[in-house]
Amino acid sequence: MGLNGFLGSQLSSFLSLQQLDVSFNNIGGEIPSALPPNTIFLNLAINNFSNSIPYSLHSLKSLKLLNVSHNFLSGPIGNMFTDMQSLEKLDLSFNFFSGDLPNGFSSFTNLHELYLQDNRFTGSVNFLAQLPLSVLNLENNNFSGSIPEQFESIQEFRYSGNQFQTGLMPPKPPLNEGVHPLSTPNENISGPFTTSNPFNYSSLQLRNHKRRILRSWAVAVVAVVLIALFVATATIVNIYREQIVHICRQQKSNFNTDKISNDSLLSLPVTVPTVPALNLDQWPIGSPSTSTNRRSSIHHKKPEGWSKRKVTCRKPRNQPTAKIYSASELSIATNNFSQERLLGAGPNGCVYRAEFSDGQVVAVKRIDMLPLAVHEEDDFLDLVWNMSRLQHQNITSLLGYCVDQGQYSLVYEYASGRSLADALFSSSDTCKALSWKARVKISLGVAHALEYLHCLCIPPIAHGSIKATNILLGNQYTPQLTDCGIATLRPLIEPKPEASELRNHINCYAAPESSVPRSDEVKSDVYSFGVILLEILTGKRAFDISRRKHEQFLVNWASSRLHDFSLLEDIVDPSIRDTIPPEVLSRFADIILLCIQPQPEFRMGMTEIVGKFVHLVQKMGHDASDSDLNMSDLSFKSTVAYFE
Repeated sequence: MGLNGFLGSQLSSFLSLQQLDVSFNNIGGEIPSALPPNTIFLNLAINNFSNSIPYSLHSLKSLKLLNVSHNFLSGPIGNMFTDMQSLEKLDLSFNFFSGDLPNGFSSFTNLHELYLQDNRFTGSVNFLAQLPLSVLNLENNNFSGSIPEQFESIQEFRYSGNQFQTGLMPPKPPLNEGVHPLSTPNENISGPFTTSNPFNYSSLQLRNHKRRILRSWAVAVVAVVLIALFVATATIVNIYREQIVHICRQQKSNFNTDKISNDSLLSLPVTVPTVPALNLDQWPIGSPSTSTNRRSSIHHKKPEGWSKRKVTCRKPRNQPTAKIYSASELSIATNNFSQERLLGAGPNGCVYRAEFSDGQVVAVKRIDMLPLAVHEEDDFLDLVWNMSRLQHQNITSLLGYCVDQGQYSLVYEYASGRSLADALFSSSDTCKALSWKARVKISLGVAHALEYLHCLCIPPIAHGSIKATNILLGNQYTPQLTDCGIATLRPLIEPKPEASELRNHINCYAAPESSVPRSDEVKSDVYSFGVILLEILTGKRAFDISRRKHEQFLVNWASSRLHDFSLLEDIVDPSIRDTIPPEVLSRFADIILLCIQPQPEFRMGMTEIVGKFVHLVQKMGHDASDSDLNMSDLSFKSTVAYFE
């Protein structure tokens, strides 16, 4: 049907779905970890899927046919094919898979057809000799070694284009060139397919599909050229306008030197040249509203050293979809930001409880901004636009914002619960210690939120400030991640004179490479998430100056103990130590280790982490009577299909 976009993260709710065919489309992104749990026939061929096969695939115990051919899947295949005895036909052809085949392939006791051609696989294929194969295609890979004698009995066996030892077997006669040799669905499976063999694709179909892709690329190239022209025009106009503004201010300053100081307020109307709005970003959620217009005049303090500021290229800006609040509205609602309304404070500013006359209660984060230039204020509004479009049950919703009278505030939905830091570290008798199952639920919810930011948002969004105080706990311990993306504003936030202890509290979650320019911020989020998991497991803060010197930084102290099970048990929070099965504890420690690797390239992506948590919860089992885990809670069962 030529569909674009992405597959959502809620497919696991289709409990009765047995056949899913989305082949011959332009669907992109990753294959979601949450797939219909009772699927028998799954066809994702000829799309634009990237990354790799999700680890959670092994949970599809009923799967008989799987086709992911003709995509952009890459990297080594993990050992996710264990215990999939029902699989009869598997097609991984025409991708960019690499590395050796996983040992899990040897568990395919009912596999009859296997297509691996046109990838970059390496290593031996000896362990495939015991499979009951009637079709095997290994062409155009980097397989090596000898060809097992058992392959002689395979009816259709093709192996050219590899590095096998020569002279072992004569090549098989070529297959029908007009049909791509993909597997055929089981005859006993009936469904809404228009052909008797939906896995067979003719060369004409493939050519038509490639033609559509080429047309899409041509349109994209034309769009990029037009965008470049608009950006260049906007840049020239912006530079000219900034120069005019600077000259006008200098003239006004010289004219009123006896009346105006450098710290006084300027109110200079600046007419912003209109640039056609171009939607450059693709998002998995609704399009931005066009009802909110940017003000034609900007009122702000005169920045120190204005003439030395670097003027960046103006790009077309998207208008925020959140509600606009005035400074007076927020001042009244927070009782003039009084101390009794203060909910918390951090390096970016303070959060206050706001109560409006209509009874609405919200949380207002007042950000301590430096005086901003026009293009810097645009950066702030871009952040607001991005945050206002985040829609996930484990992410705090942004309701509105304020850019008025030098005040920059963000208005969030109000969370009446405490933060994860309060729940883990508070010494108050009213704070009940979190059970092990509640801690796993919180970990899984935060993992879902990060998977949404990293994998479902295009381009990916890095949170940048993951810490226990930014994870709020709602009813039944449902976690909500807050302050998403605010870390990008750090260069614009007024620096505070921080003591070394405060800096340690801020940096104890940061990845080792976070101080390096242009480092992978998504991978840095994974490291910070690993620190959170370590806090959840040990009940200790990421940094605590009251501990002995070598124990103050939790990661440095605990990393070596995660490898040794006898030492691992000693670092677990005593309140939950006796409630964790040994195998589950070992798996949880493995997830932490995969997150806090010093080198970012060795850290696991969030989709794989979610898959490992799903497998961990399977090992735990579930108890619907446990008050800490309400199985009807959507955030906990969204991708854990076996809870249904």
